[in-house]
Amino acid sequence: MVEVNDASVPSENLCLHRYVYMDEPELLKRFLQTMRFGSCNAQDTYGNTPLHLAVMLGRSDCIEHLLAHGARVDIRNGWGWTPIDEAICRKNSTVAYKLWHIMRTSDQEKAERLFFEDFLTKVPDADIDLEWELHSWVPFVSRFLPSDKCRVRKKGNRVRVDMSLKGFQDFGWLRGDISFLLDGSRLFDEKVVMLDHDQKLYECVTSQLAPFQLSEVDSAQFDLEWSLIASSPVIALRILHDNISCVPNYSGWFNSEQQKVDQVGQYRAKSFTLSNIVVESQSRHEHVCESKYSNALANILGLLHSSLQAPPPTPDALSEASESSTPPSPSTTPAAPTRTRSSSTSSAQLPPWNAYCSGSLKSKALFFGCNPAVKRKSLNISFSVSFAEDVFFPVHVYLSLLDLLAPRNDLTALREALASKVPPGFPVQVEAAVFPTVTAKLRITRIEYTQPPMLCHHELDWGTCPCSQAVDPSVFTGAELDDDLFFIPLDYSPA
Repeated sequence: MVEVNDASVPSENLCLHRYVYMDEPELLKRFLQTMRFGSCNAQDTYGNTPLHLAVMLGRSDCIEHLLAHGARVDIRNGWGWTPIDEAICRKNSTVAYKLWHIMRTSDQEKAERLFFEDFLTKVPDADIDLEWELHSWVPFVSRFLPSDKCRVRKKGNRVRVDMSLKGFQDFGWLRGDISFLLDGSRLFDEKVVMLDHDQKLYECVTSQLAPFQLSEVDSAQFDLEWSLIASSPVIALRILHDNISCVPNYSGWFNSEQQKVDQVGQYRAKSFTLSNIVVESQSRHEHVCESKYSNALANILGLLHSSLQAPPPTPDALSEASESSTPPSPSTTPAAPTRTRSSSTSSAQLPPWNAYCSGSLKSKALFFGCNPAVKRKSLNISFSVSFAEDVFFPVHVYLSLLDLLAPRNDLTALREALASKVPPGFPVQVEAAVFPTVTAKLRITRIEYTQPPMLCHHELDWGTCPCSQAVDPSVFTGAELDDDLFFIPLDYSPA
């Protein structure tokens, strides 16, 4: 259990919790009307918000009133679970789907704002060459691991990425000449465009950063994603960085005192090892049958190793997921799924309200009839990072990418810890193990700045925006990028 405040919260500050607990939706609605919109997320002694209680007790009317007043669906209680997790574990598909839809929309809106409005305004206009590869010491495995060289050009709030990797087919990687155009000034469905230069075709790609819209085009992908979520263990992650360290790597034999220097493109970069970043995971699987849980649990460490993203499902897993859970039918207004086994818990079956708000209840009683099956694991992550001191790039700018990777989590403490530990310079090479026999490497071989970053007036959570700081004009040596690079050529046709 995540540590929570042991001191009990005064009951007069828990009016919303009490109305939910006592199943008084009309009183709850009237009280919410006296409150500012979005101010109904107070947590009690156990870390539960009113929405947590409403979901755990099956109070459907209370859930509707709280959501209508802007209740957040992503807050974790003292055990690390969100209201969505509780709804899924109780097999309340109607509520779980509705909350998940709200959270996904919110995540993508925030990710788009962070990328197009915050991050791009802080980054100078630049022309960058980079290489990435997955490699392994196992010969058979190494044959199927991808690699690519990319060119990234950025001007204002537009980005162009040139690459050659198109996909995987017949046990081989398909190569070509393609580009992706990202335009922050476009509408959601036009923000990302793919260009195929070999065939002179273009295609508007559904942006993963855009707010999720339930359209007929997205229905198949959405159905599959929901089926997998509803039939898989729920996982909560926590990053521990109290003992984070960044130590130099040395070259030569017998612990030579000469620090290792890597030649990365045109840069000589000092090598360091960043370690002691611990990722703790806990999973609940009481809503999943034992055979499917065993298969899902085997992928948890793989999940953590692959940048905290879910591994691609196998065909067998997809078919099992589709059979085990019938997803709701997508529409503009979320429709209720057919599988709902949760019912409202009677107030007579609950411990007295005074016992709950006093903080004296034990863990088992706080799940209100649900018997959580929890598994916990931890993983110590380390990276090999090479820093080039002659590359201008403020450390706070590239650390703000953490917000894009985890838009729902407050990573301020982790960002501050990294900022105080990492050496001066820009990380032009990063190498890390993603699986026991597979290592990923990213190399930035050339950076040419063409224009300083746009003046930014955003108030950032972690401090002063570096855009407003004075920048040495001598670092901007590259030629100004042509605007035509960021638009679809006139002789290209729709795919």
